[in-house]
Amino acid sequence: METDYRVLCGAGSVPTGGAEFASVAGQYRGSMSLGPTITVQRMGTSVFLAQPTNPEVGQQVTLRVTTSGVPDGGQVVFNVDGQNVGNATVSANQATLPWAPSGAGAKQVRASFAQTGTHGGSVSQVREVIVSPSNVASTVTVVATGTPKVGLSTQLTASVSPAGAGGEVVFLDEGAQIGAAPVGEDGTASIDWVPSAGGERTIDANFSGRSGVAPSNGAIPVTVAAADPSDVATTTTLDPIATTPVGQQITLRAVVNAGMAGGIVSFYDGNNLIGTAPVQSDGTATLPWNPTTDGERTVRAVFSGHGVYLSSQGTRQAIITPQVVNPEPDPDPEPTDPATGSLGSLTDSLGGGAGGAGALSSLGS
Repeated sequence: METDYRVLCGAGSVPTGGAEFASVAGQYRGSMSLGPTITVQRMGTSVFLAQPTNPEVGQQVTLRVTTSGVPDGGQVVFNVDGQNVGNATVSANQATLPWAPSGAGAKQVRASFAQTGTHGGSVSQVREVIVSPSNVASTVTVVATGTPKVGLSTQLTASVSPAGAGGEVVFLDEGAQIGAAPVGEDGTASIDWVPSAGGERTIDANFSGRSGVAPSNGAIPVTVAAADPSDVATTTTLDPIATTPVGQQITLRAVVNAGMAGGIVSFYDGNNLIGTAPVQSDGTATLPWNPTTDGERTVRAVFSGHGVYLSSQGTRQAIITPQVVNPEPDPDPEPTDPATGSLGSLTDSLGGGAGGAGALSSLGS
C-alpha cells in the first residue's frame, strides 16, 4: 500500500502512524507505530538586495529586496553598517523599506531573512552606498572698493556664507563676464575690475557651490564715474619669465609707463593672487614668487592706476617644470683581483753597459 503525505508541520522527525482499513468483520485501526518516521527539511530561501541609489544626508531612498521561497508575511531585516535600520514584510516575493541616512560616507547595506520552523534563513550580498553631505543653503554678498571710475582698477569682493574654501565666484558686469576667482578659507573671492563705461552698472557674483554647500548668487549696483579728460592711459609690461622648476624662486617684474611712483601692481597666477607690490619711481614693481605646482601658467600684472594715470595690465606665459630629482650615485665598482693581469715588463738598463744596475723585467702576470 502506498500513501501520500502533505507535510504542514515544522522541520524535524515526524512519525506517520499506521494504516487504517475496513474488513468484512468490521473496522480495524492500525497501530501508530506501524508507519515510517520521516524527517522534514526547511524550505530554502534567498534574498536579493537591489543596489540603492547614492543619497545625500537626510535624503530618503528605498531599500528593495526580491525574495525566493520566503512566504508572504515573512520579515526581512535591513542592516546598515551592522545596525538594524528596520524590517519589511514580504508580499509576492518583494519587500521595501524607506531609509534616510543620518551621516555621510560609505555605508554597507545588507538584508536578511531569519530562519523559521518551516523556512531556512538567508542573507543578501553587501551593497555599498555613498552618502554625500547634505547641501546647505548659501548666500553671497558683493562689495566694490572705493569709487569705481572708467579706466581705474576697482577690487570686487564676494563673501560666501557659510565660509570655507572651495568652489569659485564668477563676476559679471551687466551680464558680461569680468573673470572668476576661487573662494578661500575665509569665504571670500576677489578680482580686479577696470570699468570701460561710466554710469549705473550691476555687478553679479555667481557662486558655483562646493561639497555640502549649494550654489547661490548676489548682486550690487555701482555707479561708475566717467574718465576725466586729463586722464592718461598707461601700459603695463611684464618681463619674460624663464622656465623654472617647482620650488625655485622667481622674481616677477612689471614696468608701468607712467614713469613715476604711485599705485600698486597686483600679480596673478591665473585667477589666484600671488601678491602686490608698489610702483617705484622708475615705474617698476617687483615681487618674488615660489610656484608650488608645475605646468603652463598665465601670469598677469595689473596696475591699479594712480592720480590721472589709468589702470592697465600685461600678461606672460610661464612654464613651471617638475622639481629636479637627482639620481642616486652608482655603487663603487668591485676592485679587480690583483693576482690577475700583467703590468708588462721594464727592460731598460738603469745604468747602461756592463756596469749598469741591472734590469727590471716581468712585474707579475
